[in-house]
Amino acid sequence: MHLIARLIVPLVLIGFSVVYYIEAGAIRSIYDTGPIKSGDYPKFLAVALAVSVLVAVGLDLRRARVKDEDAAPLDWSGLVSAALVIATCAVYLVLFQLTGYFISTFLFSLTLLAIFSRLKMNIPRAVIEAAILTAVVYGLFAGLFNVRLPAFPSFGAAEPPAVEAPK
Repeated sequence: MHLIARLIVPLVLIGFSVVYYIEAGAIRSIYDTGPIKSGDYPKFLAVALAVSVLVAVGLDLRRARVKDEDAAPLDWSGLVSAALVIATCAVYLVLFQLTGYFISTFLFSLTLLAIFSRLKMNIPRAVIEAAILTAVVYGLFAGLFNVRLPAFPSFGAAEPPAVEAPK
């Protein structure tokens, strides 16, 4: 029974990753001029989630072989963490549209650090780590791969300039 319970959440998360990857493939932008396109960032996140889940399942199965858990009650903390991560991803997608890359990704990173540390984190260090992660990912995608990310919120005040699509 424990093995089935341990596999349900990972299978749901991998299914979520696959759907997220497929939906990211539908993202098109006239700003896609480099080798990496607008839809590649969400695809990267989907692949990272799937790989993380597979690694977690492998580690969990390895631990299960080491100790006998038949008499131990089922630990629901992993399910709660997984639900929090999925909810955080959903909020991130909404915030990304409203606040732009920097604000949403910083809050997303900080929230994930809080979830995975079970709120036992050094807040100043977590803020610095989230800021560094946000800057590195922005530098990678915007600088290196030439993907235009909405850096800050526009609040509907300015329309993007008319740009002709590359041929």
